[in-house]
Amino acid sequence: MKPKQHLDSQLLDKASESTSPTHEVRFLSGKIIEQEGDTYSVYAEGSLIPSKRAFDCLTKPEIGDLILLTVTPQGCFVSQILSRTSEAPLQLATAEDVCITSEGAIKINGQKGVQIQSSSELEINSEKLAINNLSTRFRTLSLFFQAKEAESNVGRLKLIADWIEQKAETIRQRFTRSDRVVREADQQQAGSLVQRVDKTASLRAEHTIIKARKDVQVDGKRIHMG
Repeated sequence: MKPKQHLDSQLLDKASESTSPTHEVRFLSGKIIEQEGDTYSVYAEGSLIPSKRAFDCLTKPEIGDLILLTVTPQGCFVSQILSRTSEAPLQLATAEDVCITSEGAIKINGQKGVQIQSSSELEINSEKLAINNLSTRFRTLSLFFQAKEAESNVGRLKLIADWIEQKAETIRQRFTRSDRVVREADQQQAGSLVQRVDKTASLRAEHTIIKARKDVQVDGKRIHMG
């Protein structure tokens, strides 16, 4: 049978006695029966007591929780969650802004994982940032990366893109071996072009065209043509 929803008269009398400091606040243990909006119905001392969640009670109460109820002349408040029999996870929830400040270090350790989710913005500001893990997956619709100096050391790098554009004052590349395959046209434009090959330079094509506005110079000990 559902308990009658009313405040015990003796409980109200004791809660409203503000003349004596010892009777201003009472603490009761009760069980949350139902929730409607931000109001919780707490069963304590044979009555259903409508209560609000205390400001510093960050743990969100669930139906069936055994709680500590604070009775004041201003109302009744759920101040602590004593025990929970359901499988509902512990949830820290508040409608206000939250700021966690420590003069020391703050550590978050999750044996089964840690998730950070924001529907608006996520900002990290620090002097140094270190990320150590075995596997990383990064997915975004737009990325802007700005750094004064960047250095990377990878064992294997694979890049797949529809369009790549590079702009720099100076580009220096050094390879032990280089293999490049261009399926269609390969165009190169430069103010001056200098190529140096220590051993053999080989150019093979079905048609080869060399044009110069002024001079064409071929120099060697032996020249074979045809």
